[in-house]
Amino acid sequence: MARYVGFAFAFISVSKLLKQILYFVIISVIRSVLGGKNIPTLAQLLQCYTLSCWATRFYLPINLIRLDERTKNIFMLIGEGIEIEIKPNGQWIK
Repeated sequence: MARYVGFAFAFISVSKLLKQILYFVIISVIRSVLGGKNIPTLAQLLQCYTLSCWATRFYLPINLIRLDERTKNIFMLIGEGIEIEIKPNGQWIK
């Protein structure tokens, strides 16, 4: 049993490392495109990815994804009238 628990912890730590590497790559691309301006947080990126997967699973079009420069929230327009805001801490409001 301990062997499986150790494997689970190793998988979790590798998963966190992969998330950090992915975040670094995405941020590098965003900085090169935007010139180092407003950049979303890791929590926002992960939540945006999760919600995008959810929307496409229900065959809903993602019409707009935008980072609000004033509030630092990500705004998503999905389908006909689903409006979602993702706060910098990763919480989202419908």
